Amino acid sequence: MKPKKHLIIAAVFVTENKSDLDPKLKNLPGKWDLINTDGSLSTVNNPSENKDDDILKLAYIKPLKQNNLDNRTFKQVDSMEAYIKYHILRHPSMYICDVSLFYDNLKVGFKIKNLSDEMGIDSKSIMLFCEEEIKIPDYEKIRRS
Repeated sequence: MKPKKHLIIAAVFVTENKSDLDPKLKNLPGKWDLINTDGSLSTVNNPSENKDDDILKLAYIKPLKQNNLDNRTFKQVDSMEAYIKYHILRHPSMYICDVSLFYDNLKVGFKIKNLSDEMGIDSKSIMLFCEEEIKIPDYEKIRRS
């Protein structure tokens, strides 16, 4: 029996001018698909000591400015939805996981459990690190205040 696939999502935190992007991409372990701020998809392939064939890795560029908010662009969200749904079709029993389950030094950058509401993904497919995720302020409350 094949091992169950896991899709992990990580944020690559960058400054406004993105001058620190290259070194951060070089620190991602292994092969990653990367969603840029314009929604385009590229691939980063770095050496890795881990054998992680059962892990699909997705990263996205996240600006440091207001990084406590879910500040993915609409194009990033659309691309992420298409990417995730494509992989769910290919691997129906796949889990979508908080990257911190696999790598201590990486963060998701948004509430991963919101994928079930945003994209209509079955909440049983989302594996959380713990019962309570890192608290990200409610964007709607901030906007209304």
